[in-house]
Amino acid sequence: MKATYGPRSALVPTVPLAFKSDFLDPRAWDSLVATDHLVPLTEDIARAASAEATARLRAIALATMCPPRAVIGTFSATWVYLPRTGAKLSGLMPKVVTVPHRREMHRGRVTCLYQRGTAAPARSRLGACTLRQTRLWKRDVRVVEDPALELEIRITTPERTLLDIVCAQGPSTMALLAAIRAFSELGVDPGAVRARLEALNNWRGRVQGLRVLHHYLTLNRL
Repeated sequence: MKATYGPRSALVPTVPLAFKSDFLDPRAWDSLVATDHLVPLTEDIARAASAEATARLRAIALATMCPPRAVIGTFSATWVYLPRTGAKLSGLMPKVVTVPHRREMHRGRVTCLYQRGTAAPARSRLGACTLRQTRLWKRDVRVVEDPALELEIRITTPERTLLDIVCAQGPSTMALLAAIRAFSELGVDPGAVRARLEALNNWRGRVQGLRVLHHYLTLNRL
């Protein structure tokens, strides 16, 4: 559910998410953020401070920037499940952030996946996302509907998300080891992820992913 906020509005949002584009006066948005009535999730979307910080709300926030049928994946999916971990892995978090919740913002484009061998999703929202073609199986994708915003949210499961990020270029080994630990605390089995990756052929980043997972399992004697 969206609402429109008028000039110089001091209205505290009563809906879970607020969209910067709905504010007729940008100063109203800045004022609500400064007074901690709004907690930014992205540069343009925030949750009401009274709303619980949930993975569902974070997924809805990113889904508004994804084309239909696309699947939120890799670092963006990590951010949905583990906001601070996802923010670090993206490499876009400023080195000095004094406000705690801003360390958990999703910065940059949303990573959206689509099935290899199929047509790319509609390109109307590509300015806000990066599309990547990959192999997706039914068990890899969670589907959540949000009738209020008329969204069907698709996101990779925690297990598939971990598989993708250990194979991704960019993050340091230490950052990936910390991410594996964080996902394991969510209930993901790193050993099962390694076994699945071992069974995948012609998978980009497979060698790196197996190395990092083996390192983690060895360090933790699993």
